[in-house]
Amino acid sequence: MVLACLAFGLSGLVSRVVFERLPHLEDEIAYDFQADVFARGQVVAPLHTPSLAFWQPFVIEHEGTRFGKYPPAWPALLAVGVLMGAPWWVNAACAALTVALTYRFGAEVFGRSAGRLAALLVTFSPMAILLNATLMAHTSALMLVMLLLWAYQRMTQGGGWRWGALGRASRQPPADRPSGGRAVHRLERMALLA
Repeated sequence: MVLACLAFGLSGLVSRVVFERLPHLEDEIAYDFQADVFARGQVVAPLHTPSLAFWQPFVIEHEGTRFGKYPPAWPALLAVGVLMGAPWWVNAACAALTVALTYRFGAEVFGRSAGRLAALLVTFSPMAILLNATLMAHTSALMLVMLLLWAYQRMTQGGGWRWGALGRASRQPPADRPSGGRAVHRLERMALLA
């Protein structure tokens, strides 16, 4: 928990001190533009004239509208931060969740010491700290990958989704729930089809 809070704090600090909580990369500009559009409850923005004066990289102009060229999932999540007045908060929260999921996954697969070490490395990784402070989608992608790895490991080990005292996951499957074999089989079949 301490490392997760530290990851959140480091992300906020670097975002404010180094990046001044502004998008610097062209991808960030497109994500921020689309998040602003989503936060206003729109899917596309109207094209203003003269359009060249409002040009932004990776923002598409099509039939009198403007929109970001990237898939909408990350800008939609970023729109939550825009509505809060703090877009940087989204990546900081994803960084904290990534550290917590890294610990859970490492602790369940390799033991608590390995989980702590992995969480420590993710918290203080220079690349992770810098990406966590931007408006890029990398941090949320890493969080979702860690969630997938942890969930897949839980399903293959037959662990249920019950939570014990102090948030420790129970390793015993509930008596009324199957061990997860069918779910794992379906996931493996979907992966082969993809």
